[in-house]
Amino acid sequence: MSVLLDKFEEFRKDVINSDHINVLEDNYEIIKSVEDFYNYEEKFSILKGKTGIDIPKADWESLATSGLTLDWDRPAESYEEAYMYGGYVIQDLTMCLGYDDPFWKIDHPSPSDEERLFLEKINYIQRCAHGNDGTYGCLYREQGVYPCPVYFYDKGLYCKMNLDYDQYYESMLASSAVSYWQYFYIDIDEIYSRTRDINADNINSVYHDEIPEGITKFEAIINHLESNLKLLPDSFPDKDFSYHQKHLEELKSKQ
Repeated sequence: MSVLLDKFEEFRKDVINSDHINVLEDNYEIIKSVEDFYNYEEKFSILKGKTGIDIPKADWESLATSGLTLDWDRPAESYEEAYMYGGYVIQDLTMCLGYDDPFWKIDHPSPSDEERLFLEKINYIQRCAHGNDGTYGCLYREQGVYPCPVYFYDKGLYCKMNLDYDQYYESMLASSAVSYWQYFYIDIDEIYSRTRDINADNINSVYHDEIPEGITKFEAIINHLESNLKLLPDSFPDKDFSYHQKHLEELKSKQ
């Protein structure tokens, strides 16, 4: 059995056993049942022929997670408490690297020539399962190049992450795959410079009504992460969120 799939199963149990979390979608048993039917060597051989990318066998097991989906939420238990959600849909690594998916056109219909050159080189390895909130974990693809840089795409905004492909999933599970967890693994200055001068969008589960006028994307990110960190510890009591809290405090110091 795939070691990576094992890790997803452990997290799935945490979600199912949580006193505060609702499981809205979970296809683990289906994905697990077809694990042994994958022809790993054939799929990665086709990818190499098409892209020149030679994936090391250590990463072949990621194929076992293709299509894995988990969607969870924590409804607000009082008016003072925000709604929290999370989860994932995992993309087949060979599909990510070998085929184009212009998912970015939804939020980026008319990019500049420079932006288009970049956007056409990314494809997603994971997206949010919760109604597809416009957030994607992506690989930046170049002919014959592996490993690939990892980027976070957030409704038209994209930032480089301080993770490689394997670390991406490790960090996602360590963060309980909560919404916008990727901002915990992006340089503080990168987040600040990319978001301080743009208006907040629909990253608004913190707000019960409309986002307050004048709130920047940077401020909304902080509010959202802070709200999540108030709810995560008792939602997942066996996890340690001290790293996330430290990163949040560093973000808040830029305000």
